[in-house]
Amino acid sequence: MKTRFTTKRTADGSFLIATMIATAIVGTTLVGYLSLLQYQSTSVARSQAWNSAMAVVEAGLEDAMSHINRNGVTNLACDGWQQVGSVYALKRPVGNEHYLVTIANCVPATPMSKPVVLSRAYVPIPTPQGGAATDACLVRGVQVTTRRSSLLSKAMLAKGQITFSGNTDTDSFNSEDPNWSTSGQYDPSKTRDNGDVASNSQIVNTIDTKGGVEIRGHVSTGPKGTVGFNGNVSIGSQGWVAGGNRGIEPGWFTDDMNATFPDVALPSASAWRKPAGAKIDGTDYAYVLGDGEWQLPQLNLSSKETVLVSGDAVLHVAGDISLSGQSQIYVAPNARLQLYVGGSASIAGQGIANGTGKAKNLLLYGLPSNKSIAFSGNSGFTGVIYAPEATFSLTGGGSDPLDFVGASVTSEVKMSGHYKFHYDESLAALIPKGLVVDSWNEVTPQEAAELESELAALPVTQ
Repeated sequence: MKTRFTTKRTADGSFLIATMIATAIVGTTLVGYLSLLQYQSTSVARSQAWNSAMAVVEAGLEDAMSHINRNGVTNLACDGWQQVGSVYALKRPVGNEHYLVTIANCVPATPMSKPVVLSRAYVPIPTPQGGAATDACLVRGVQVTTRRSSLLSKAMLAKGQITFSGNTDTDSFNSEDPNWSTSGQYDPSKTRDNGDVASNSQIVNTIDTKGGVEIRGHVSTGPKGTVGFNGNVSIGSQGWVAGGNRGIEPGWFTDDMNATFPDVALPSASAWRKPAGAKIDGTDYAYVLGDGEWQLPQLNLSSKETVLVSGDAVLHVAGDISLSGQSQIYVAPNARLQLYVGGSASIAGQGIANGTGKAKNLLLYGLPSNKSIAFSGNSGFTGVIYAPEATFSLTGGGSDPLDFVGASVTSEVKMSGHYKFHYDESLAALIPKGLVVDSWNEVTPQEAAELESELAALPVTQ
């Protein structure tokens, strides 16, 4: 009699099939998991490459900006840069990566050209482990526009708070442009709206306005700074202010101000001399300053005492300056004064009269020890004040239609009374700082690859 084990064989076969199916499932799952890990690893590597591309882009931008400010916009075809069509271009390696940067808007160039820079980064695309290497690159680009930076790019610039507590007006003109001046002088019928007021401060009510304030220009503060309103305030374009609008015109306020305020250094002189008085054309002068460098421990003028500046003079007052009564410092036509102040300055009386009518011919510099500059009385001022450590106070005003012509850069501003502030736009070229980035925009890979066919053969500059 034969015994059959059909049930056992069937069971063994079913177990084998189940094992094979389970193995297949586990294998498929493992392959999928490993593929997922590989995909994630590749994605992470590509993400890292994408991020590292920005560092390469920035290197290209820095290279271009340094090249522009070192050689000027009219001399860009040097130091490895080549003109290719309407742009100047440079290709430079950064390890296994490289950037291709172009400078546009400079063919042809004038000294006032504003370059546009496009920097493209080329980073090798990571390949899966064990995959075949390729020459393909990830491309990322940023385009920036530029503007000219100057220590005197605003009508009024301060490190800290600016307070207007009277009737204050600002506007602008250009003494070097007959379209915006008359014989180089301010003309109310030829004004513009670049009377900008700015502060680096980040506090609430950085620019505090009380009374009647009309600013024909932009206002700017540091990050999170604000403009406080108390009274009739109008800030914006000529049309906005003239139209009787109140508040700030849309687009005329920013909170991204980040200016630098380098300290003033006393210029070197072959020999500092002490000025002497003299009688000229029947007038007695306390001091007469001709060409050269002059020095006084302090300068205190009262009654009708007058200082005459008759040449291109540099005057260093180590201590305080005080003008009272009907005293005056007078800069004669065709003369120029650079006044360096070590102590405080209190300007009243007849003030500092600029007979040249040009702000660039009267420069008042506050040394680091100068903490206060105070204008009072009703005399006007045509000149430049650069005193980054001083509080600038203005009281009075109103009797002279010009009041203040020029520009000021100080630590703080406290203005009361009635002052009209007229910014001379030509001063921006007086103390230039070069070109800086004005706007920054990332472009698409397609835009970043523009001109690639023209620039493909560009040699690599080490």
